[in-house]
Amino acid sequence: MSHLFDSRYSFVQARSPFVLAALIVLGACSGPGGAAPTNTPEVLQATSAPATAAPTLSLRTPTAVPSATEPSPSATSGVTATLTPTPESALPKILSNLCCVGSPLEPGKYRLPAWLQLPLSIEVGEGWRAINEEAALLFSIVKGRNVLGDASQMMVFLLVPDDRPLEDLLRPIQRADELVPLTEPSPVEIAQLSGLQFEAQVKPNPGYAGDLAEDIPPGVQILPSVNRYFTPGFLWTTATIEARLGLIAVHIGDQPLIIYLEAPPEEYDAFALEAGAVLQTLELIDE
Repeated sequence: MSHLFDSRYSFVQARSPFVLAALIVLGACSGPGGAAPTNTPEVLQATSAPATAAPTLSLRTPTAVPSATEPSPSATSGVTATLTPTPESALPKILSNLCCVGSPLEPGKYRLPAWLQLPLSIEVGEGWRAINEEAALLFSIVKGRNVLGDASQMMVFLLVPDDRPLEDLLRPIQRADELVPLTEPSPVEIAQLSGLQFEAQVKPNPGYAGDLAEDIPPGVQILPSVNRYFTPGFLWTTATIEARLGLIAVHIGDQPLIIYLEAPPEEYDAFALEAGAVLQTLELIDE
């Protein structure tokens, strides 16, 4: 996905309190900034072994949901996480860096950035990178490269300014003018959390010139329904032309978590399987 900072906007101001949620976005990002620090063993050492093959999560059809039974109607409107907490002190933290290439992650388990105020850890295998830019309210776990060399596949956790039923959180994105829905919301289960999911195709945008100075490729789409979750002055676009999207919404306690997947259309299916395996490792942290 591509991101542009408005140089007139100051990030020195205090951030207003929100009712928090998270949006995990899989896509790619582009924007100004120097080389990001690397989470190398010398700087950051994961404390667990690389993740073994977790049950994969498909966003294609409800029949591919890991759960053997369909969640009850009450479950899809929000459930309390019952995951076994992991001691926070046992987990390494992901370093701060700017978008949009991402800094390499060693395989292992990590705590999500504290500024998200979501007590969660996630475990990654080989080949993943992270973008952690608090000023933009952007945290993402990424792979791939777009035509400008930035990430093309991404998971991002975002703050959401209100707490609504899962259906209401997904609806504005599903009905966005820039998207063609491919599926209707259907039940899904991730790491013992029940929720809803749907898929969409991004419409062509051949008239958009992009902004190479800001690492925004031509022909991509600006997504206002997603952009609203970032800091004002930060522009969110798809990373590639006619990208494929998948969105999942669950609750972590009283806080909704929206998982947005994006990848180039020819890479989407394989990436969704990889992402699903990572998402199944989500755990609560014992703070």
